[in-house]
Amino acid sequence: MKERRLVVLDVVGLTPEHFNHKENLPHLSSLRDRGRLTRMQPVFPCVTLPVQASLTTGTYPKEHGIVSNGFYFPENHQVSFWEQASSLVQKERIWERLKRKAPGLKTAALFFQNTVSVQMIFDSEQRHEKA
Repeated sequence: MKERRLVVLDVVGLTPEHFNHKENLPHLSSLRDRGRLTRMQPVFPCVTLPVQASLTTGTYPKEHGIVSNGFYFPENHQVSFWEQASSLVQKERIWERLKRKAPGLKTAALFFQNTVSVQMIFDSEQRHEKA
């Protein structure tokens, strides 16, 4: 059986219309041509952290708990922007579900918010060998 791979790119502001001029996006266009491009239905509030949490959980902000790009933690009088722990997301993420269903599966999340302390396996040497 051929190995299947899934790559999800979250590029703020990128729309399918940008691919009407492939010469401007040669690498992304190549990925699109070998796979599938899907438009995402935005959530409210439509800012990075709630949108990424919705993308990775398949739920709305009222369910996963990420409702802004920053949080105030009154117990230590700290404001946290962009570096929140994964534990703040109150729903199962796609990679958690996949790992539960297929324990040997390798997953990686690069540059996604709310992934501090998330358990992932990523072997960059193996990635380069197969590329």
